Amino acid sequence: MGHTVPKNCAKLGQYDRMQKKKCFFILIKELSMANESG
Repeated sequence: MGHTVPKNCAKLGQYDRMQKKKCFFILIKELSMANESG
């Protein structure tokens, strides 16, 4: 599910602010989850 997000994040310049925010939020969320399991 979240594995498709980083690819989109690489092209943030092509997305509007809403998409950028969503992408950023998902990345933070995944980082937090990775931290907890680690």
